[in-house]
Amino acid sequence: MARTRTQIRQMTVDQLEVPQITGTAGGSGSSTSTMRDNDLERFGDNDLIGAWLYFSSGSPTFTDVRITDNVQSTGVVTFRPSQVSGAPDSLTYEILPYESSAIHTAINEAM
Repeated sequence: MARTRTQIRQMTVDQLEVPQITGTAGGSGSSTSTMRDNDLERFGDNDLIGAWLYFSSGSPTFTDVRITDNVQSTGVVTFRPSQVSGAPDSLTYEILPYESSAIHTAINEAM
């Protein structure tokens, strides 16, 4: 059975037994350095700091950004670097423990 790169990336994260968070950004972003999703309200303040936010759809300026803050009451994460092309509204995303390019490099080396 052939697998897509996305499936392999997600299986790799599963094998590491670290939390994998996926979703779609809400359409109410007001900044090029924040993203909002109601599903992120289940994580306490500052729980996601240091994780990597990977935008897996659309045309973001950067696909991998580092989370610098999160607020439970609003479901907003702040990240760096900022998206030059605008707020990341309606983009699908994954929150990963490592930069996605590092995971892809490991997959390529394993193949």
